[in-house]
Amino acid sequence: MFSHIYHHALVPVDCTEECRRSAETVAEFFTPHQNCMVTLAATISPSNTPEERQKKVLHAEGALANIATIFQRYGIYARRTIVEGRDPYAALQAKMLAVYRDEPMDLVVLTMRHTRTEDDEAPCLGSFADRMARRAAAVQAQTIILPV
Repeated sequence: MFSHIYHHALVPVDCTEECRRSAETVAEFFTPHQNCMVTLAATISPSNTPEERQKKVLHAEGALANIATIFQRYGIYARRTIVEGRDPYAALQAKMLAVYRDEPMDLVVLTMRHTRTEDDEAPCLGSFADRMARRAAAVQAQTIILPV
């Protein structure tokens, strides 16, 4: 059964309407597997001033709170974390390796919305899902991409 295989899942979130819509799908996915701990993670880029950083943190906290509320409606409690770094993939990977040593993340859950090419000027970079899947493999976490 899923809940015995996976113990700690990472769910990257952002402040988009797409993310809020896909949160329902992700929450439904976890409903029968409530023994799996879920961590919602938002990333922010470094700031030039403390005021700018605070604004980004508040924005990220709002996005995390919105998604956590959706998860709660499905009976899923999710931890929330904000990761800061120029490269969000590297920042999330570092967080997965450093902070959660005692409770390693063994699953990354993405949605099809993450499969869009991120930068039309550089399509070879691939989608967020592609890059997160590669980073997850580096820390021995499986990746599931759910349709929305």
